[in-house]
Amino acid sequence: MRRAVKIAGVGCVGVLALASVGQWLTGYYHDQQLDAWLQQLHSVPGLSAVWEPDTNNWLQRDGALQLTLEPQLVWQLSAGAWQPAAPVTLQWNVSQQLWPFYISGRAYLDSDVGVYQQLRLQQGIASIPHKLRWHINGLTRHFDTRLAVAGFELEQDGLQLTMAPLQLQLEGRGDRLSLQLQWQGGKRQRQDRADWQVEPLSVVQDWHQQDGFWVTQHQQWQLQGLTLPAVGVEVRQLAWQLTRQDDEVASRLDLTAQLRCQQCQWASGDVLVQQLQAQLQFRHLDRLAYQALWNGPMTGAVAQWQKLAALQQLVSAGMTVTIPEAAVHYNGGELQVSADLQLARDPRPVLSVASLFSRLEGQAQLTASEALIRQWPNAQAIQQWQQAGYLQPVAQGWSSRLQAKDGRVTLNGTALPVQSVR
Repeated sequence: MRRAVKIAGVGCVGVLALASVGQWLTGYYHDQQLDAWLQQLHSVPGLSAVWEPDTNNWLQRDGALQLTLEPQLVWQLSAGAWQPAAPVTLQWNVSQQLWPFYISGRAYLDSDVGVYQQLRLQQGIASIPHKLRWHINGLTRHFDTRLAVAGFELEQDGLQLTMAPLQLQLEGRGDRLSLQLQWQGGKRQRQDRADWQVEPLSVVQDWHQQDGFWVTQHQQWQLQGLTLPAVGVEVRQLAWQLTRQDDEVASRLDLTAQLRCQQCQWASGDVLVQQLQAQLQFRHLDRLAYQALWNGPMTGAVAQWQKLAALQQLVSAGMTVTIPEAAVHYNGGELQVSADLQLARDPRPVLSVASLFSRLEGQAQLTASEALIRQWPNAQAIQQWQQAGYLQPVAQGWSSRLQAKDGRVTLNGTALPVQSVR
């Protein structure tokens, strides 16, 4: 009996000791991560962050996080929809509970500070209901963050903004991140005229860290509708999907993209796509060249040279381009395309169309309806292509078949006026 009591006592002491160590490690991990996160926020141009601690003890880490965004950063984040005259300040009041190897927290925007207070006083809003919660596992480093915003309306000087409920979830661990967004939409209108309107939007996106960059592993967007009357844009039933597969051993990657749209109209009705569906596959891309092309700087003369160098490296490494299906109904006409082309590996730079065509192997098929051919702005060019055999008549339209082999490229068996450089 005494032995059992001793064993139970030792076990209890061990559990308490483990819990105490876990509690201390949780607090230490939280403080280290908070410092690193604040440094990352400070590194963003146009953003400053201040953490004001409140309760800081064995079980809690409470405080206020105040973010100040410069007008230019607000303009970038809102995709040009809003550029305030002065910096925008937001304050999150944070409450966190610490457990052995576990953190749970919640936060809410302070309605008495910054731009939220201005909106509340100017538009007469008592509050915008929202919930922000997160959970962090200290052992696995897995985190789960969820934001829920209820619908609300703003109105001032004849301008009305209506926002439907939004839910966002961000979770991950180490070098993996996953985002899910569900937004029921929103609109902004001035009196009886809508400036813009977004119908339900669903987003799923996964990232992983590779070679020091966060790269998209999977991306899926579904948009029920988008209307921008000022520029004549109207989109219905838009779906986009991008999937990336990496070959770490060969330093290569495969990309598969799918796009579908039930109706896309822009330029005040000059372009009306009744239906669009397309699938595009890039296989065996040079991974480092692709990442340099997309992750490098975007502006400046040096950036342009870097992009050109990355593009040359991408082409020189070779790839396979496949279009299993692509069909578009455009202004009453129809176009169908399919292709399977291989770009051979060649270290020599691509200096002309001829040098590019000389590396091609494979075939592509294009079929256009007569109604679409008649819409081509240069009728004389169409006649020349028909006379040269590049366009051949088929049932209710015209067809072109491209074949590339041994540096020779033909359309419907007629050689293109491009000389091989082999």
